[in-house]
Amino acid sequence: MLVFLSTFELNFRAVTTLDQCNMLFFISALLLMLCKLLQPKRFSDFLKITGYGTYNQIYKRPSVFSIQKFDLLLFFQFLLASSLFLNLIGFNNNGTQNLSLNAIFRNIFILFVYVFLKRLLELFAGRWLKIESQISAYLFQKMNSLHFFGLWLFLANMLMVYSIGRAQWLIYVTLSIGAAILTIGFITTFFRFRFLIRHRWLLFILYLCAFEIAPLAVLWKFVI
Repeated sequence: MLVFLSTFELNFRAVTTLDQCNMLFFISALLLMLCKLLQPKRFSDFLKITGYGTYNQIYKRPSVFSIQKFDLLLFFQFLLASSLFLNLIGFNNNGTQNLSLNAIFRNIFILFVYVFLKRLLELFAGRWLKIESQISAYLFQKMNSLHFFGLWLFLANMLMVYSIGRAQWLIYVTLSIGAAILTIGFITTFFRFRFLIRHRWLLFILYLCAFEIAPLAVLWKFVI
């Protein structure tokens, strides 16, 4: 991912006023505070990235289509943090110089539709292949990685907005740590489902092409 991004010139977009960022930071902090108040023990366990395996086993969803309030709050925080980050950084071929609140909400909507439709298709694929429980556990673990990634982006966004000078290296540090978080989540997920993948390796390759690589290419076109 970083090699691909290196072909672009990453720069900070101009923040003409801090009111927009302050509002988004307040909403993100409020969502995290609600998570903490709703389930203090689970929130503490969630912060331990090295304990993902245990966390996913303890707090797994009771059914395939069930939605828990805790996960929903973290998901909306992820949408806010990732959308703000995408609008804080600029590409030399984008043409937009200033931070735009409309663009932030537009990206929130696009990311929401992308994740929702992708997850729905994955669940239907799991039902068709008669591996619903495995797919449900896999999606739950993958979403936890995204939620933790959103938590990191929340902290990184504040550092980039309020830091003096806003050095360009902050962007690459944020992307590097974010890539490390997602890589750890992928490795943990792969290790947990290695036996299933071993017996269905061809389907796993098709899954990566159809549900991971291709959708990301489409998302890149619409968001960036």
